[in-house]
Amino acid sequence: MTTNTVDPAQPTASTVVVAADGSVTVTQVSNATTVTYPGVLSTPFSPLDLSPTLWLDASDESTITESGGAVSQWDDKSGNGYDLTQATAAAQPVTGSRTVNGKNVLDFIRGDYLDGGDILDLGTNAFTAFIVVKWDDTALAAPWGKHIAAATDGRYGLYRTNTTLTSLYDPNAGNTGTVNYADTNTTTRILSQVLDRNGASSTHDLRIDGAVVATKNFTDPGSDWDTTGPWRIGRYGTSTAFDFDGVIGEFILLLRTATAQEIADTETYLADKWGITL
Repeated sequence: MTTNTVDPAQPTASTVVVAADGSVTVTQVSNATTVTYPGVLSTPFSPLDLSPTLWLDASDESTITESGGAVSQWDDKSGNGYDLTQATAAAQPVTGSRTVNGKNVLDFIRGDYLDGGDILDLGTNAFTAFIVVKWDDTALAAPWGKHIAAATDGRYGLYRTNTTLTSLYDPNAGNTGTVNYADTNTTTRILSQVLDRNGASSTHDLRIDGAVVATKNFTDPGSDWDTTGPWRIGRYGTSTAFDFDGVIGEFILLLRTATAQEIADTETYLADKWGITL
């Protein structure tokens, strides 16, 4: 870096130009000296950089409609308008009662859920999902999922039993792409689900706090046999047997396979924000 001395008696107005390669040129008007500082300017990562299908962020309390802490709507920050709602008071999760890393989270007890309606259909799409989540117990519970109580419906989501975490992808009644991982942890973590639908070379990864813990290699049928039915936060579609008990801080969903860099950037963003070690 070049250091220039500016006459204090002269005006010191400057102009700053950022080039396409990220270099910064500063021109000091006082003595017509030009100093170039090479390097790339970077802006903080935002989930909007992913062009997500859905982005829910409980730390942004302006996105939460509540009365006395009971949540009736959680707004989608993606710009797609996929807001989740719950009109039944007895089924509304609670805001303002718990935090993670000093940030607001939504608290669900069994029977609480938010309804996204019949909007997030996979069809022939892949998906990548990131969720900051804590189960309050290890019993069967799903923080999110899409399913109806019929044998002819495509299902996807995330749930756990007492001993197993499951990233669900079941397009043809055979749990073709479902990933299971032995786990009893109930701390707050980042769970990432990455589905790459690529015919006979399809893969499905379950990641915890930035690392792959389980992978399924499978042959994808190419489409879901039926994609109707609701998807929900706090419940696995219409199945009350999977009702969630715990907290959710943030949820980001892409209806595509994220790149390795996008996954790393998103997990780092979530870890820094929610105080989770990768």
